[in-house]
Parts: sequence; structure tokens; C-alpha cells
Amino acid sequence: MIKIYLFVAILAIATRLLFVLLFPGSGGDWDIYSTVAENILSGCGVSLSDPLSQECVPHFGGNQLPGYPAFVALIWMLFDHKDAAVRLAQLIVYVSSLIWLVRAVYLYSFSKKIALIVGLIMAISPLQIAWPRYTQTETLALAATILVIAERLYSLTYEKLRVFPLALALSFAIFIRLDSVLLAIPTAITGFIIYKPYIALKKGLVLFLLLLIPLGSWTVRNIHVEIPVFPQNMTLPEGSHQPTGYLKWGRTWITEEYQRPGWGWGVNRHNYDSISIDSAAY
Repeated sequence: MIKIYLFVAILAIATRLLFVLLFPGSGGDWDIYSTVAENILSGCGVSLSDPLSQECVPHFGGNQLPGYPAFVALIWMLFDHKDAAVRLAQLIVYVSSLIWLVRAVYLYSFSKKIALIVGLIMAISPLQIAWPRYTQTETLALAATILVIAERLYSLTYEKLRVFPLALALSFAIFIRLDSVLLAIPTAITGFIIYKPYIALKKGLVLFLLLLIPLGSWTVRNIHVEIPVFPQNMTLPEGSHQPTGYLKWGRTWITEEYQRPGWGWGVNRHNYDSISIDSAAY
């Protein structure tokens, strides 16, 4: 199996490294993630205040929980504030998760062929190979999702729900992207496959309580600094209130994601000159 692990790892790295080195990008919400990361590094903490200002207004975490900005801040601290190091680090995290999945598939199926096929599909998937070139949450979100899938397979293999590893993988996933909370659904189904309903509910309760430790701690922090416990529909710097009427108006005509940047990104960055309303609005 070691040869299979090495082959899958080399293939996954090679296909992605090409994009990382030749086509690096940021875009999207990088200005939000980088601002929070800068504030974490400076000692301000999780904040969307201008890092060059004297203000330090606490924030929920950016447009997600602060997992990705914290990751960026750590890599910056270790590697002299290099964005290239962030891209390489998230690539390494992804490949490590993939190898963990390949091992899980092998133990579950006891077939080297099936494990290799899964590894190859994931390694060269056109839906995944370009993400590490971006300083965005997607690569770590994919890695976290792969970890959850792997831990479910390990649980099925050993016929025992791996509560602590699953709690770690789910916490990692949720702190990177809030929509990862939906991974709790297939995890719960795995519990009911392994156990009778009563025992599955007990195991699920333990898992839920473990998830509450990081999520509950962050909620207590938000309450302590007197900011909303849940993120708003539109992320705004320095705790500004979202433009409720503007958001309601947008929902009356927006029908596709491509209409959102011109309509919304200028607002949630207080850069009103950049607002561009699609003609469909009229």
C-alpha cells in the first residue's frame, strides 16, 4: 500500500502544484480573510478593522468562522508573510487528507485496486485540482470533508463510531466553512447503520457535546464582546449593520450568482463607487 500512497500523493501534488506555481490567485473574499489574518498576527484578534488603524473592533470571524484566517495567520507567522506558503500549506493539508481517505477505502474494501481508483479519481479530479492556487477556503473545506468521509469509513470498518476523530474533523470543517455543518447528517446516518437507534442516539449526543466545546467557546467569546452570535447575511467591516432594505430589494431580482459581485461586494466592503447593478434589476 505504501507505493499506492506515494503514487497518489505525487500525482495529487504534481497536478495542483502546476496551478499553484504558474497561476496563483486570490480574488473572492481574500481581502476579508487577509484582513482578519493581519489582525490576528498583530494581536488585535479576530477583527475586520483596518490593520493600519488604531481600531480593533471584534468580529464574528469574517464571512465564516475564523478557521481559515487563523490558518493563514499561522502560515504567515512561520514563513515570513508569504502568500505562496499559504497555497503550498493548504495543498499539503489536502494531500494528507486524501491519503487518509485512500487508507480508509483500503481497510473498508480490503482492495488495493479500489483504493487506487478512488485515489486516482480524487488526485486528478478537474473539479478540485485548481483550488489550491487560490487563497480561499475551498481547498481546506475539501480536505475537511475528505477527513469526515474517511472517518465514517473507518467507523464502518471497525463497526464503532470514531467519536473523537469525527468531532475533530467536523470542528475543523465547520470552522473553515459554516455550511460544513451539513456533514453532520451523513455522520448521523453512519451511526444508525452501525448501532441500534438507542445506542446511535447516545453516541450522537457525545459527538454533539464534543462539537459544542469549540463552537460553544466561540459563541461565549462573541457574547462577551457583545457582537451577534450568528453571522449576518452580508459581512460588513467593524460590526456595521447590514443594509436590510437593500438586501430585500436584491432578492427580488437576483437569479444567478454572477449578478451578486457587482451588486453586493461594493456594499460589504464600503466601496460604494464599485457597485454595478445588473440590468435585470429593471
